[in-house]
Amino acid sequence: MDVPKLIIVAEHDTCSHTHQWIACLLLLANQLDDFPNVMLQIRAKSKPYLRIWAYDQLPKHPRIIINGFVEGRSLPFIHLPQSQVKNTVQSFGMSIHSPNDPYRYDHLSPHYYQLGPIFSPISKKGIPQGTSLIKETKERTQTPIIAVGGITPDNTKMVMDAGAYGIASSGFVLHAHDPIYALWKLYKAVHKN
Repeated sequence: MDVPKLIIVAEHDTCSHTHQWIACLLLLANQLDDFPNVMLQIRAKSKPYLRIWAYDQLPKHPRIIINGFVEGRSLPFIHLPQSQVKNTVQSFGMSIHSPNDPYRYDHLSPHYYQLGPIFSPISKKGIPQGTSLIKETKERTQTPIIAVGGITPDNTKMVMDAGAYGIASSGFVLHAHDPIYALWKLYKAVHKN
């Protein structure tokens, strides 16, 4: 799998109801082919059992992935939080939050690091660490960095100039009145750089 330039982190807790979340997932999943190099990441931190249920509701697509291990399921690609990282033969990307994290995880050969929060997250609480986090981390790894946390079309150029390979967003898309238009704006911004 190619490293995505844009990951939409479809976090369940970003939406007010499960039916709103699944409707947004379906809308985004059905448009994925219109956005090459975009990945849809299914995340349900407070209700992890919903990840597989949601995955099974969506059309099968190689760029729809699940956040975290799923016992008893073999999936082509997953995204792992640090708490679940272990040696795996499965292709994966992972979340990191410190410039020193690659020293701990590079030997596992993740496809990418999702690093942040860079700015104040739109969808949850988080302390922004700024674009210097990207620069410092980039000095320590060859693994592509996907910047996350408060990413919008207006600040995409800053994160790309700091060395990010791509961006990830949750709240900007899931909170939008028109999620496809929001996705298009992010897609346009990341491919401009």
